[in-house]
Amino acid sequence: MPDHHRLAPLTAAFLRSTRPLQYFGGLLCATAAGGLLLAILHGGPLAVWLFGAALTLGLPLAWYALRINFDATAFALLAAQADEQTGLQDFDAALRQLGLRKGADARDLAQRAAATKGLVQRLAAVVCGQLLLLLAGVCLLYAMV
Repeated sequence: MPDHHRLAPLTAAFLRSTRPLQYFGGLLCATAAGGLLLAILHGGPLAVWLFGAALTLGLPLAWYALRINFDATAFALLAAQADEQTGLQDFDAALRQLGLRKGADARDLAQRAAATKGLVQRLAAVVCGQLLLLLAGVCLLYAMV
């Protein structure tokens, strides 16, 4: 069995496994919106800033979720290719046609799969940041009551 028939589907599964974290980040955005409303009505400027910052982190959250879901689908498609090199070349050509890539990508499948770890770590950092900002905002609102 060629390596890409193991690595590509495993990478796709790894990326799909982040969906609960993505949903949790979305829930934190909704919570931040509610907290922002409460802070505007009853809190001080620091609480408004904390909830606003947590809500603003929804933008990178959405970007990382989009990238992760796209990459999961791409790795699943690469897994279905008979030849890894041809599959990567076709994939890169399609990205260029869509205007999503300007030059050639010299990375092999293993290097691309390893790069997904950083993408997932950045998603996790955004969600952790949201959670910390929300907790600080809630504590501040509670202290004001």
